[in-house]
Amino acid sequence: PKSIDVQKNLDELKNSKLISLYNSLCSVPLKQNTPLLCICLWSFLESLSHMAGNNVENSFLDFWSNKTRLTQLGYISRDEKSALAAVFARISRDGNVTKHHNVSAYFNYDQLYNDLETLNPLISKVISEILNSQK
Repeated sequence: PKSIDVQKNLDELKNSKLISLYNSLCSVPLKQNTPLLCICLWSFLESLSHMAGNNVENSFLDFWSNKTRLTQLGYISRDEKSALAAVFARISRDGNVTKHHNVSAYFNYDQLYNDLETLNPLISKVISEILNSQK
């Protein structure tokens, strides 16, 4: 699912890598390319985390699952934070397996669609935060 807000913020951010990865996530056929898009989403989120201040020594999962950080982004309820943490854990785990194992890969395209749908509002907020810090 392509988010107009995410696309608008990415265009304003002018980061070619993030724009290209997000466009791939939203235009490459998901059902036939689920393992590829799982890795693409992982790469997008990891790159975005570094733009948002993640230290290279901090894990992708620790950065995105930080409850204090999620609260600062406006996620107040424990259920919301738990759902987001589960999405990040799934992408980290399944992206890693897909990238590194010679046979095992992530093929659940319905879940990957839902994961991006769940993350789009957070992605938009993070990009807005980056843009505001650049002003």
